[in-house]
Amino acid sequence: MGKGLAFLNLKFFHPGNKENQRRKWEALQRDAERQRKIKERKLELEQEKQIHETRKMLFEQELGNNSAEYRRELKKEEISWIYNIPPGLKKQMEKERKKVEEEKRLKEWQEAMEHMTKEERRFAEKEMENGLSVHERNVRRFEFLKNAPMVADYVKNIDVVHKPFGKLIRNVKCIKCGKWGHRIYDRECEMNYDPLNHNNKNKKK
Repeated sequence: MGKGLAFLNLKFFHPGNKENQRRKWEALQRDAERQRKIKERKLELEQEKQIHETRKMLFEQELGNNSAEYRRELKKEEISWIYNIPPGLKKQMEKERKKVEEEKRLKEWQEAMEHMTKEERRFAEKEMENGLSVHERNVRRFEFLKNAPMVADYVKNIDVVHKPFGKLIRNVKCIKCGKWGHRIYDRECEMNYDPLNHNNKNKKK
């Protein structure tokens, strides 16, 4: 498109509009997530069907297809789904297991950090955060993002500047108190000395 018509990219109806491109990308991500869930469900149904056919064949070989026990076992097999694991329980158990392992690993890492120098701790923190996703890194830096709602799992790897819960996220770390969200000598720092604060004056005395 020539420079004379470049202004059309700013129109709400133009496909080159950045907002329209964002909406398209989000729609594609949602559709990919939905297709993934459909494939997983189809695979689960195929596995359940294969297990059912295998058990039916074993009953037929052991009991005979004309026996009363064979018919009784088939009736039991028809309602065996009642005793199956509820949907989503495996994922929840796996999530809980990973959470326990992560807490244990974090505790061991913090104990090892106590015996390091300042430069070694800084290098170790940088190496650890390089192996985390964007969401995991933000949760580690800002605790209030732990239970923040998300559109879907695909947004966990999107690095954006947003303002959840009315708080501005600043990806800076204070070298004085070691916390994220402010710089040294900022008003938010807990270790910053305020000459107008009487409590600080009393502590100094």
